[in-house]
Amino acid sequence: MKVPYYKQEFWYSCFATCAKMVLEYYGIRKSEHDLRILLKATPVHGTIWEIAEREIKAIGFELIHKRHMSYDELANLVKLGIPVIVSIDIEQEKKNMGHVGVVTDIRNDTVVFHDPERGIVTYKKMELLRLWNKRRNKAGYLKPIQ
Repeated sequence: MKVPYYKQEFWYSCFATCAKMVLEYYGIRKSEHDLRILLKATPVHGTIWEIAEREIKAIGFELIHKRHMSYDELANLVKLGIPVIVSIDIEQEKKNMGHVGVVTDIRNDTVVFHDPERGIVTYKKMELLRLWNKRRNKAGYLKPIQ
């Protein structure tokens, strides 16, 4: 999948930056600034999935998300060409919040993860599962509204 990569502008704007990457994959260009406003990202709580789900509809997309997504579900979505926003715990002592990135490829036991803070990184399956499980396997994807 050719998902563009962008670095987040603020420590709390990882979700907005992931949305920017995924939207651009679908041909929609939005600034991180506009997406932070749309998704109501703040330094207090970052972006709340349920708020993002409601607000993203304003630009013609649905956010389909859930807790306890299985690795097989994740792999199947990626295989279908759907970039998936995944919540991980990167064990930052700061902020006590999760972090998100975009899974763009899975091959064998290697997962390609567009991390808006650290760059395009690869995880072995077990390492991603360890970080993802700490966030209750929360994940979601954007889907154009028909």
